[in-house]
Amino acid sequence: MPGFRTKQERIAIEGADDLVIRALLDRQQFFDPLGEADRIGISSAAWPLFGLLWPSGVHLAARMALRPVCSGERILEIGCGLALASLVSHRRGADVTASDCHPLAESFLEKNLRLNDLARMKYRHGHWSVPELPPGREGASALDLVRGRYDLIIGSGKEEIDLYYFGAGHTSGDTFVVFPALRVLHTGDMFAWKDAPLCDRNNGGSCVSLPPTLAKYARLVGPAHLGAVTH
Repeated sequence: MPGFRTKQERIAIEGADDLVIRALLDRQQFFDPLGEADRIGISSAAWPLFGLLWPSGVHLAARMALRPVCSGERILEIGCGLALASLVSHRRGADVTASDCHPLAESFLEKNLRLNDLARMKYRHGHWSVPELPPGREGASALDLVRGRYDLIIGSGKEEIDLYYFGAGHTSGDTFVVFPALRVLHTGDMFAWKDAPLCDRNNGGSCVSLPPTLAKYARLVGPAHLGAVTH
């Protein structure tokens, strides 16, 4: 028997089927007999936070339920906790990887996949502020375990920022930054000025790729959802 108590709930996600989720019973739960959480800076007060249902997590899951699934797109959720957004995206057929620094996040994810009759999903342990990892992961840094190229990185919290990569344009790595609460999009050098685009070929830029890149932006984000665009 684990040294903590759990509960099972059916969670309604707007735009998606309900999810059956195993979560911690409350904030009083704590179980770190080997000191795994303590070694990476997770205190007893912070220990249960990964396993609680947060409104921001439900909101992010609802956002992902309405977002079109794109073939070949790779999604990374950081600080996934109970991974509601990843579960919703995974069930819709997206190529999604969940990541968290908590030692028990992976086991809770595996249990919730089974509860919802879903196939296995990619998970990576990720903690970027300390070098030490839980037992069995000492051979690589935390950054190495989640390293890769992702088209969309998501996370939930009070200060939400959405990062989008749609393809080459000014360079091969331009990112669109959306501040949903402010309804603002920052485009960087994709729209550097009101003139012909600058395509930096030395850094992977392509004026041939620019139109389809902007078409993806218009379809998935689009100015209709925003109040301002900055560069």
